[in-house]
Amino acid sequence: MAYFEENPQGISQADMIIAIPSFNEAEMIGYVTSQASQGLTEHFGHLKSVLINCDNHSDDGTKEAFMSVPDRAFRAPQECLDQLRQSFR
Repeated sequence: MAYFEENPQGISQADMIIAIPSFNEAEMIGYVTSQASQGLTEHFGHLKSVLINCDNHSDDGTKEAFMSVPDRAFRAPQECLDQLRQSFR
């Protein structure tokens, strides 16, 4: 499968990164994302945090659901966990 990455906010560094793995989780990813964002804001508001969606090529709109959640943490969808690991070595 092809690797696909988006970084619409141009994030180049962060103090804390939370990766949320998914596959066809459009129904639940919004809740998970909003809870993670809320926790980051409440407990680590002084840090620059990023939520990353490591999606395994979902075809149910998971990526769009993830990106549509309003929050204060930066978000970047990334669809390949192996590539994520490579990025932060």
